[in-house]
Amino acid sequence: MDDKAELAEALVARMKAADDALHSGDAGPRKALWSAKEPVTVFGPAGSATGPAETQATFDWVASRYTGFESAAWEILSADVSGNLAYVVAIERPPPRRRGREHRRQVGPAERGRPRPAEAGG
Repeated sequence: MDDKAELAEALVARMKAADDALHSGDAGPRKALWSAKEPVTVFGPAGSATGPAETQATFDWVASRYTGFESAAWEILSADVSGNLAYVVAIERPPPRRRGREHRRQVGPAERGRPRPAEAGG
């Protein structure tokens, strides 16, 4: 493995740990990974932010919404390091949860109307 690949691998590990911390209510590790200088922008599912103050506040806000998160699986699509720029493109697959409980499997259209196992046979 070359130096560039090792840096990308280390970045992914730090980002995954920072994400796990963020989803457990601690924004510190995520904030430490992001630039505190202009220009900095976040485009995320919880919203977008521009500039260091807004970016840091966004991470605090996101962290305040989570507690007791279980680690998510990451599918890395791309990661690279070049000079002082690094990026990771990944799909995060958290354990499904609904209202603090584990998510039950959704019933698809093909299964609707079929008897449940307890109802079958009588």
